[in-house]
This record gives sequence, C-alpha cells and structure tokens, in this order.
Amino acid sequence: MACAAATPGADVAVRTNQVDAAPDLERYLPLEDGTVFSYDTHSEHNNARGTLIVQISRPRTGRVDLRMGSRIERLEFVPDGVAYVDGGYLLKAPLAKGSSWRSRTGTVRVEGTDETANVPAGTFPGCLRTVEEARDGTSARTVTQVYCPHVGLVSVDVEGMTSEGPDRETAVLRSFGPRVDVTSQNVTTTTDE
Repeated sequence: MACAAATPGADVAVRTNQVDAAPDLERYLPLEDGTVFSYDTHSEHNNARGTLIVQISRPRTGRVDLRMGSRIERLEFVPDGVAYVDGGYLLKAPLAKGSSWRSRTGTVRVEGTDETANVPAGTFPGCLRTVEEARDGTSARTVTQVYCPHVGLVSVDVEGMTSEGPDRETAVLRSFGPRVDVTSQNVTTTTDE
C-alpha cells in the first residue's frame, strides 16, 4: 500500500480479467468485496498519529480497487500474483522464504513465512513478512509488510530519509470486517434510558 510513482515492471505477466489469485495468494490477501480495514498510523517525523481506512471493492472478475480517502489503488489478479494495474507486483508466487519480485519502485523479497503478528485487531499466527528495498529518485526506503492468513495486510513499516532526516511511518491493523451502511433500514440502534 505504499505510495510511489509507477514504473511498469518488466516481469509482470500478461494480464487477464478472467482470473483470480492462486489459492496461496488469496490466503494471505483475501480482498473480499465490501471489506473495510482500519489501521492505526504513526509518523515518527512529526509524532503524528492517525487512522487509515481502506475499503475493498471488486468492480469485476480479476480486479480489486482499494479506496483510501480520495485515492484509489488498482490491483489485478494475474496467473502468478497480485499486480498493480500500472505495473509491478504487490505479491507474487511462490510465497516462499527467499522469493523476490519487482514492485513498482523496487524489489520485494519474502523474509518470513511463519511469523506471528500482534496488532490491535488481534494475534495472528502463520503470517508472511515481505521487505521491499525501494529507490525513488535520490531517496531510499525500506518497506516491511506483514500479511496474515484469512485476514490480509496487518502491518506496514516504512523507514527512509526525508529532506529533514530519517523518518519512520507505521500502520497496524485496528479492525476489519464487512462495510456497514448506517443509513440502511436493517440497522438496529439502542438508547440508554
């Protein structure tokens, strides 16, 4: 979910809208339509804390849109992974320790395949940890992401340099579940008397 300028990856497979992810990929990145993820965020640079809300939509077979505020990240399922529409992979098979692939801005490698994540949303075993070494012009950054079975992305840790020195930004999963429409007729409200 890191933001960066897009550079088409040379090794991205021919795309088709008729496939979904391989079962192993969907295990770590289920991306079900209508799911909402809430992350607690922190920036060490200015000690800012916040919330990141990510809404999942599946506009058609093989395609996923991640809405974060007014920004939309477009992904597609290709035979060997989950790719950014504008090039590079988010995740690519095989998801084995030591595997690597091109992302949009660097190289991602799998560092762990059986880790336990402790985040506000819970404790999740059997997680996958990836590390991306990225370069964007004159700056470099390291992005560590943890994906847990049947949940998805549970944490992101970005370390890099800003014009003002080193910085670190994190996002950890607070909650996830189906989107709730509080304006629908089926919502029950209670009051304390």
